[in-house]
Amino acid sequence: MRVTLDSTILVRANHLGSGPARALLLELLDRGHTLVLSPSILEELERVLHYPRLMKRFALTEEDIREYMTFLSASAEIVEVDSSLITPIRDPNDVHVLQTAISGRVEFLCTLDQHFKTDPVSSFASAIGITIIADLDLLRRVRRTQ
Repeated sequence: MRVTLDSTILVRANHLGSGPARALLLELLDRGHTLVLSPSILEELERVLHYPRLMKRFALTEEDIREYMTFLSASAEIVEVDSSLITPIRDPNDVHVLQTAISGRVEFLCTLDQHFKTDPVSSFASAIGITIIADLDLLRRVRRTQ
């Protein structure tokens, strides 16, 4: 399966994190699924990981962030986003995530962001074969496909 994880999921999946986001990332990669990211998702993730409150919460150092970013860059398929793709998402900060999923021809876009769960967005994604799903639900699905 091909999956895009948004930056919120990726923040929680860092190597010092725990819980469903971390388990999901590791199981996706261990089971040979394809993590699809874009330069814009990686840039957003790196910026967010540097927020002082998140560095403190996860006890992240500059080296930890660098190692995690290198790990993701090496583990994921990095796709160039077609920024001309028009999407029905209202939050301009989320457009690139949906564009990544479309450009990467993913089956699942994993996010907890409620903007993705509105009818115009979920219907649009569904029509092009993308299921918008939370981390716990996707983790359960990955574990069932052993």
